[in-house]
Amino acid sequence: MYTELSNEISHWCREAVSQETAELLDSGECSPLALYQEICQKGWMNYANIFEDKQNFSRLAEVCKVANAYSGVLGNMICVNAACAMILGAFGNAEAKQFAQGILEGKNMAAFSLTEPQAGTDVNNIQASATLDGDDWVIHGEKYLATGAMLADAILVVVKTNPDVATKNGTSMLLVPANSKGMEITPIPKMSANGYASCHIRFTGCRVSSDRIIGTVNGAWAAMSMAGGVERVLVAACCVGLCQRIGEYLYEYTNDRLVDGKPLYELSNIRHQIVDIAIKVRAADALVGQAISALASGTNATNAVCAAKVFAAQMQQEVSMTAMNVMGGRAYLKAYPVERWLREGLLSLWAGGTNELQKNLMSRKPFDR
Repeated sequence: MYTELSNEISHWCREAVSQETAELLDSGECSPLALYQEICQKGWMNYANIFEDKQNFSRLAEVCKVANAYSGVLGNMICVNAACAMILGAFGNAEAKQFAQGILEGKNMAAFSLTEPQAGTDVNNIQASATLDGDDWVIHGEKYLATGAMLADAILVVVKTNPDVATKNGTSMLLVPANSKGMEITPIPKMSANGYASCHIRFTGCRVSSDRIIGTVNGAWAAMSMAGGVERVLVAACCVGLCQRIGEYLYEYTNDRLVDGKPLYELSNIRHQIVDIAIKVRAADALVGQAISALASGTNATNAVCAAKVFAAQMQQEVSMTAMNVMGGRAYLKAYPVERWLREGLLSLWAGGTNELQKNLMSRKPFDR
């Protein structure tokens, strides 16, 4: 549907994101900021403005597919900043909306922080809190796995503001400037995508102005729900893009690799494994499209979104292991990109919430469309 856009992004990625560059981004030896800003300058992040044109969400998913195929760091940066821009655009005041526009232009960077060390995906166990003191919110507590916080100019932080009621009715979202006193951000080393660090954040009496509230006091649930839906769809799109790249790479590799004087691809079991990848990619891409349509329709999109995320994340693991099996020992070597793709793809099992969480959500009415 967006072949011209995909080709445009692919051309840029081939020029700007070599395998060596992708490895440096993965290890954290190279900053992704310049590349991300180029993406913004080309106008591709403007597709995060889904309120301007409903088709923009599909275009944004296409950007994620292609960028993630070349670097998990870039794919992750696009997902995080796009989701933050959407939240600020939908629920923020005039200043927040201006910050969101800066994200799309590459002038600002943002991060989203919900997870906590003891809560994980259990949003009902959030402990970080904020209390109103005059014109300031005072934040105490910890946040965990806040991806992109080290590079962010401001962080969207979910906190308890009414401890006496359920999380759904007692949480608020604050846009906290990254240079705020009383906030300590520490990167957490991980097996992949270290160029875009996931971070541990500690708040000890961190004060932010009361006008930094996003949405209403105790009304963060709507923004959280939107963020969850957007993130899950974009994670699924990233899986589609990377699996497409792996399949194409295997097709070329097995046609060039000779066994007994014949291309490896001529072995039917090899051909069939690669065709299986093509089929799975088509199926996952269709589910992503259905999820985007469901979100755009304004109806309950839970099943469509969760199904896309679960299927794509499971596919990612299967395709990565197929690549390892087809290439044998070479796939284990740093000289080839397959081992990095395997590591990058594992994130999809947890990003946007675990697959088990998605299935729990779907289990309420599993066959509803």
